[in-house]
Amino acid sequence: MAPCLISFSSWRSALSAWWRAAFSDRRLMAVLGAVALAACQPVPQPFQPDEKPKEVGGLLDLGPRAGLVVAPIAGLGEAAAPMAEALALKLQAKDVAATARRAARGAYLLQGEARIGAEQAGLRRLTLAWRIVDARGLARGEVIQEEMVPAATWPPRGAQIEALAGGAVTVLARLVGIGEETPAIGGSRVHLRGVGGAPGDGNRRLALSLRAALRHVGLTMAEAAPGADFLIDGLVKMSPAPGGEKVEIVWTLFDNKGREIGTTSQANVVALGSLDGPWGPVADVVAEAAAPGILEVLLRTEQARR
Repeated sequence: MAPCLISFSSWRSALSAWWRAAFSDRRLMAVLGAVALAACQPVPQPFQPDEKPKEVGGLLDLGPRAGLVVAPIAGLGEAAAPMAEALALKLQAKDVAATARRAARGAYLLQGEARIGAEQAGLRRLTLAWRIVDARGLARGEVIQEEMVPAATWPPRGAQIEALAGGAVTVLARLVGIGEETPAIGGSRVHLRGVGGAPGDGNRRLALSLRAALRHVGLTMAEAAPGADFLIDGLVKMSPAPGGEKVEIVWTLFDNKGREIGTTSQANVVALGSLDGPWGPVADVVAEAAAPGILEVLLRTEQARR
């Protein structure tokens, strides 16, 4: 059989996209996905220990706002580094922990590539392609910035660099998390009691990842059940399925009196035994997809109380 010519980085990006799509139903319905990479055999072992996410202070990184390294922008020539510096400073002004000088442990990477068009009426179209990559090398988002710049001043400098950096902050706002307004839930505190039923290190990794993801969407986490307004239990169910095994994750929410207020579930079919060891980035993807659904249940409960 002919060898599969898929690079490891491409495979990881495809795997992340597949899992994210399968675990992102915000309507609180289970989603079943197919193994898109099955045609390329043998499949690499996906969740080796070197895939473990970076942890800081016992918590997973909370996204680009918690640490973002701006790389020199490709295609800008001598303006590559000054543009990165200017953009990092403008992101800092928006409360993003950005830098163009050093790589923080677990930080995200912002990559930019500039393409300049032909001159038309003294102007040239500048296209800046921005891409955010997490600490594991997985792409987290891309956006395009287009500007018209004077043809006579290229590469950009001085005030022109500042203007381009300001425009970049605007187009990057959604990816970085600038200006996002998270609906308040009345100062309520949430406690994740735990996760059960997962093979490998899934119980611990899912719990760690979900706590970080819930903080990321603006929820306040309580360390113990007695101090919480809401409680969450996670349950992983594994069952045989054609082509592998089905993994279903059910998150059940309770009020502080123990009454169930809602559930959200996720499901997918995976290769047999692929989750028997480290869950690695899969736990992050599951948690990031589950957090908005959990927030939605809590918001509806708060609104009903009012």
